[in-house]
Amino acid sequence: MTKRAGRSNDSPTVLVVYLVFLGVFSAVVGTVASVLRFEQGLAEQVALLSSLISAGAYLIGGWSLSGVLLAAAWLLRRQHQAGLTLRRLLAASKAAGGWPTVEAEELPVAASVAQVPVDDSAVEKLDLVLGELKELNATMLLSEDQLKLKRARRQKAAGEDMTMEISKAIAGRQFARAERLLEQLMDLVPDMSHYNEQARTLADARQQSQAKDVEEATDRTEDFMAIGAFAQAREVAEELIDKYPAAPEAIALVDHVRREHNAILAEKRKDLYQEVDRHVLAKRWVQALSAAEKLLAEHPECPEAELVAARMDTLTENARIEQARQLRDSVRELLREKRYQEALAAARELVAEFPETQGAQDLRRQMDTLEQLAGE
Repeated sequence: MTKRAGRSNDSPTVLVVYLVFLGVFSAVVGTVASVLRFEQGLAEQVALLSSLISAGAYLIGGWSLSGVLLAAAWLLRRQHQAGLTLRRLLAASKAAGGWPTVEAEELPVAASVAQVPVDDSAVEKLDLVLGELKELNATMLLSEDQLKLKRARRQKAAGEDMTMEISKAIAGRQFARAERLLEQLMDLVPDMSHYNEQARTLADARQQSQAKDVEEATDRTEDFMAIGAFAQAREVAEELIDKYPAAPEAIALVDHVRREHNAILAEKRKDLYQEVDRHVLAKRWVQALSAAEKLLAEHPECPEAELVAARMDTLTENARIEQARQLRDSVRELLREKRYQEALAAARELVAEFPETQGAQDLRRQMDTLEQLAGE
């Protein structure tokens, strides 16, 4: 409560408002009194000039007092703000150890330094302003030739600093940043020989970096393709072309991966098609159908798939006949071995899976005998 009261007493806001009110009130009173005095003069038939002089005196007096009061309010507020600003600067300098200590009683506003919020960058900004003022003062005392020499020295120093930044950017493979700095260097130090030297350095570094990236990407794609991981190989190649879209090596690498992948796919399609033919010639219809279905599933849009698709009905029918024949032979073998229950299960499977075949029809007529033999 004590601190809040102290702050309220230190602030001149109430006094400023009071002075402004008095100033406005004085102006209004002077204006109203002037009008009333002029009307009174007219009513009493006083000379017009005398009435105007009397009314003007009231008007000037009221507005003059108003101006004095408003000026006093403005000066009081300005002095208060200046005092606060000075206290902040002194508090900041004291915290930084830069200026001698000033006691609170020496300041125009009786407020504690600890109660004033301090900006951490106040000292830095103040030092910057002082530096600019010193620079301006020194520049005003130099001749034209001395100014030219000074500007040349400053440009040279700035150019050397920027050259170091460009070298760091190139070393870190930040080529876009190095290029932006190089453009700034050209604007700052219009020396074409110096610019060309840096530009050549940047171009050489970019070329070396690109060559290294191409070599690494090529090695990685070859490793992936060697194990059949063409998706990963294509991803590496596409990353390279995204980084260097105009590089012939990157374009060639993407094309190389695509060609190798297509060649492998063509070889697989050819092997599957030949496998179908081998099984067909050997009349292994179930295996031929399996190879044909695999070819259609893995490579549906290719010439080999079209040829196999045209033969699927025949392959399917012959595979069913072969499976039915295998089941029928299995039933006969089980009966010879007197494994009647297994023979009955095989017979029922044949009748259920291939009811339209001759073997199924024959077994259907013998089913009662098989069930008796199996003990059912």
